[in-house]
Amino acid sequence: MTKVDEPNKGVNSLEAMLSSMSPDEIKAMIAGSRSPKQLQAIALYLCGRREYLWGLLEEAYKRVDDAKQLHPRFASVEGLAEGVSIYNRAFLEKELQRRVTSYLRHGISFTLFGGDIAGLHYTNNAESWSAGDAKMDEAARIFSTHAQRADESLCVIGIDEYALVATAHPNISKLVESVDYASMQWSAGREGSPLLFGYGWLTEKAVDEYILKTIGKERPETRAEWKQARSGVVKHLIDELNSRMVDYKREWIYPYCPEFAARTPGSNPLQT
Repeated sequence: MTKVDEPNKGVNSLEAMLSSMSPDEIKAMIAGSRSPKQLQAIALYLCGRREYLWGLLEEAYKRVDDAKQLHPRFASVEGLAEGVSIYNRAFLEKELQRRVTSYLRHGISFTLFGGDIAGLHYTNNAESWSAGDAKMDEAARIFSTHAQRADESLCVIGIDEYALVATAHPNISKLVESVDYASMQWSAGREGSPLLFGYGWLTEKAVDEYILKTIGKERPETRAEWKQARSGVVKHLIDELNSRMVDYKREWIYPYCPEFAARTPGSNPLQT
């Protein structure tokens, strides 16, 4: 894997222009943009702004997908550490499609592991945006250390959610322990809330069940049927991973850090 691109030098000028625009003007800019890089920069700008702009953030990401010109890799976190390489969501979906095809044709299964930063919305609002950025940066570093094997791919699902796809992972519980240990080491001695994750995972057996449940016993015959079946499986897998990460936070984090579960009116619906 190669290093991610350095932050665009024109981002500051774009931010200055966006800061002087109204929400309607930003919306028009998103609708008219054909540049994935510009749309990504707009999305990063919107991440750090008022809650009423979150709807525009989702629209910006949708436009990026529509453009179908995504760079193969990009940093989802500003100031990402040198040497940390993370695939985007478009790559994740293609990688899952490839692995689903490999399973259906050759019986080669895979595992899917995810981590979601808990309380990022609280950190940004109650502490500072720089504290939230620091957590996102460290999360990227931590997860990148667990994507070293040739058969592993580290990807972003959303703004603060990471997914690790691998042919097989021998010990998920050990992976959770090592990530927790790294985050606790980073949090020790720092002011503010700790860096915590909500985890979710699907073992090879769970992945097999979801594929068979979605596609059914009958294998697709035409090219169109194959494409539709794979897309359905990928969507179900990502949705299930997200659901498990949320459930983990509700069970293991929110009871001990209730402030992380607090959501203000108009807050980003993606931040749970």
